[in-house]
Amino acid sequence: MKENTYYHAIYIDEELCTGCSHCVKVCPTQALHVWEGISHLNAKRCIDCDVCYQVCKANAIKIADDGLEQIKKFDTKVALIPSVFMGQFQHNTKALEVFSAVQELGFDYVYEVEESAQLLESIFADKITSNTGCPIVSSFCPVVTNLIKVYFPSLVDNIINIQTPVDITATSVRKRMIEKGKTDVGIFYITPCSAKITALKSSNNIEDVVLDGVINMDSFYNDVQVILNSKDEVEKRVERTISNNAVKSSHIMWSLSGGETKNLPGTCLSIDGVDNIMKFLDRIETQGCHEIDFLEMKSCDQGCAGGILTPQNRFLTAHRLRNRAKYYENFYKENKNKTPKNHTSHLVYADVETSKVEPRSIMKLDSNPMKALVMMQEIEEIRQKLPKLDCTVCGYKSCRSFAENIVRGNAKIDYCVFLNENKTREETMQILREVWGDKMMKFE
Repeated sequence: MKENTYYHAIYIDEELCTGCSHCVKVCPTQALHVWEGISHLNAKRCIDCDVCYQVCKANAIKIADDGLEQIKKFDTKVALIPSVFMGQFQHNTKALEVFSAVQELGFDYVYEVEESAQLLESIFADKITSNTGCPIVSSFCPVVTNLIKVYFPSLVDNIINIQTPVDITATSVRKRMIEKGKTDVGIFYITPCSAKITALKSSNNIEDVVLDGVINMDSFYNDVQVILNSKDEVEKRVERTISNNAVKSSHIMWSLSGGETKNLPGTCLSIDGVDNIMKFLDRIETQGCHEIDFLEMKSCDQGCAGGILTPQNRFLTAHRLRNRAKYYENFYKENKNKTPKNHTSHLVYADVETSKVEPRSIMKLDSNPMKALVMMQEIEEIRQKLPKLDCTVCGYKSCRSFAENIVRGNAKIDYCVFLNENKTREETMQILREVWGDKMMKFE
C-alpha cells in the first residue's frame, strides 16, 4: 500500500501512529490514507506542505534533518540563516549576538540568506518588464513548485527558472571560499520547513546541489538561545563576530507574504496558504490571468514565518521582522556613508539560472490513452455509486480519491460501509478492521 518513489523529509512513525485520520482529512493533495490502522504516505502525491505535521496529535509525523553533528565532517563550516530566524528572538536581541552564538555552535562563517534578494529583485524586474504572456510564478517556495509540477503541470513554464535565495547565497559563498583557498567547505541552511530538506535530498542532478545539509530551525533556535542566555558572555561574543549586515531593509521581509512583490514593477499578486494557491492556479489553468505580471506564492500563512519549524508565533515573528526592517531603514538614512554589503554582486544571471522545471504529474492513469480513458470512466461509475460524503471511513480523504484507488487496484469497494447493506455485522467489522486495524476497533 506504500509508494516510495520520491524522497520526503516527512515520515510517519508507525509505532506512534494511532490511525486517527486527522492528517488524511487535512491533506490538500490526498497524499495520505489509512490502512491497517496506520497512516501511509503516497510519495508521488506529497508536496511537502507540512499540514499533516501540524495536526498530528500523536506526534507520529516526524521530520528528518541533517542535524548539527554533520558540520564536523567539514574543515570550514558555513551557516546560512534566513531573516525569519532573527524574528524568533526578542526585539532587543542584536543580530551580531545571534550570529556570534551561531559561531559558538561550531560555524566559522554566518550569512543571511536574503542578501541575495538584491540580485533576485533586479532579475525579476527585468523578467516582468519583458513578459508578455501569463503571470510569472516565483520559484521561492518549494511547496508551490511541487504543487505545480504534480497537479498543474501545464503551468510549469510559468515558474521562473532562477535559484532560490538560499541557493544563490550558497553559490556566492562557495565561490568566495574557493577564492580564499578553502576547498573542504560545508554549507548548511537553517530551515523553517521540511520542503527545503526534501528539495536538497531529492535533487536528480548533483550539479544543482549547492548545500551540504539542512538543519531544523526549531532545535537550532534552542541551542542558540541557551548561549544567548549566558548574559556575561554577550559583549565578548559581539566583539569577535565576523558577520555583518549585508541585507537591505526592503529585503528583510522577503520571506514573508508580500515580501517579494513589495518593490517589483508591474501588477504583482501575493497569495499564501495551499488551498488559496490551488484555487488560484486552477483559475489560471482554466481561464488564464493576463492582468497579473508576477505571482508570489507561499504555502504557509504569513509566508516562512508560519513554517512548522519556526518555534515562535508567526504573527509575532512577522511583526519583529517589520520592526527590524524599519530599524535598518532608519539606520542607513542616518548613516549615509554606510551601505549594506552586497556579497552576491559578482554573480550574473547565468550563475543563478536553473534548468527548466519538469512536470511530475500523477494524474495520468495510464500511458495508453485509450486505457486511461476507460479507467476514467470506471472511476466516475464507482464514484456515482458512493455516498459522496467524504467521511474517510474507507481510509481515504474523499469518495473521488477512494474510487481512483479502487481502479488503480489499491483499495476494494467493500471498504465503503454504506454499500455493505447485505453484509452481516461480523463481515462489516472484518472489513473495517482491514482499514483501521485492531487498535481503532476496540469499541467492537
